[in-house]
Amino acid sequence: MTDLWTSEMTPGIETSTRSERRPRRQRSWEVDVQRARALRGDALDDLSESQREWVWRSLLRGVRLSQATKLAQLAPEATPQALQQVANRYSALMDQRRRERQAQRDTQFLPVASRATYGH
Repeated sequence: MTDLWTSEMTPGIETSTRSERRPRRQRSWEVDVQRARALRGDALDDLSESQREWVWRSLLRGVRLSQATKLAQLAPEATPQALQQVANRYSALMDQRRRERQAQRDTQFLPVASRATYGH
């Protein structure tokens, strides 16, 4: 399927520098496929961490959940368990980030404490 707004379809129109800096926004069906993969237990390792987080968070908020469950071919009774697995992965990512931020804060304050000990 060809995008109507590509430079191929609109000769003579330059692409903006803004579009060169940011990747193309994904189509809703592309994200639906990623949501379906997540519901089926895929860790989405081919996505960046922020993309994975976005997919997981959108699922947990119920964004296009019916489309994703249809694509995943999940039975209605299997959906809560699949969402719980997504929630567990999302929670683990948030816990990891929290620990990294805390470790970074701890190392930032260490030199200040050691300087105070020596009277500098």
